[in-house]
Amino acid sequence: MARVPAFQAGYAGSIPVTRSIDSKMTPSLRGVILLSMHWSHESGGAQRRLPSPRSFQSGGAQRRLPSPGSSQSASAATAPVTRVISIRKRSDGSRHRPYLTVSRIIVGILGTTIVAFYAVGSRRLVATDSQWYRSLVKPAWQPPRIVIGLIWPYNFAMLTTATWVVASRLSNTQHLVWLMSLTLSVLAALAWAWLFFDRHRLFASGVALVFATLFAIPLLVISFNASPVLGFAFVPYQLWLVLATSIAFGFSAQ
Repeated sequence: MARVPAFQAGYAGSIPVTRSIDSKMTPSLRGVILLSMHWSHESGGAQRRLPSPRSFQSGGAQRRLPSPGSSQSASAATAPVTRVISIRKRSDGSRHRPYLTVSRIIVGILGTTIVAFYAVGSRRLVATDSQWYRSLVKPAWQPPRIVIGLIWPYNFAMLTTATWVVASRLSNTQHLVWLMSLTLSVLAALAWAWLFFDRHRLFASGVALVFATLFAIPLLVISFNASPVLGFAFVPYQLWLVLATSIAFGFSAQ
């Protein structure tokens, strides 16, 4: 039986070895036994570090690997991460995520498509020059044709701008609410045009505009969340829907 010497490089003295280790043991088993001896020795005194395997060199000084808690290893471990974070930070300090950038672009494109569908559908369905429409008695509070001709281009431009501002500033949940509310409001408004000018269902067209107005309320709230300026720019569209609803019911009351 042979006695295994203690780690002489790691301590000023030597650790008393109280049990013999068979020299024929495998290196892995000897390592396990030596580690258990080391920790049992530490439990009775101050904590000592196990020397690095590189410290056992013939006639040379001990060379330690950087310990996990050392500043050298900490700086080496965090340096690559710091570089990645600095690349992914925006000028305002917020984290930049490429997949969110892609989703914001998709939200903007979808919103713009919905507004374009709104504009094309309104142009095809609204027929203010028809003989039937001219024969109707207009409510006293209906604005003149020049105001109607100006408000709709403003509405379409504002909805498109608002879509991109919301897409660039707000969360995915608000993006979803924006797209759903915009879609439902647009469909209700186009339903009004179809019911009023094509089917001549005046009361039903007024009900459709009620839904268009209600579905636009979340759009107004989200616009103020994105920017107060955008929120105030959205107010004329909301007021226009309310006015159009009252005009539709004014026609149905005749």
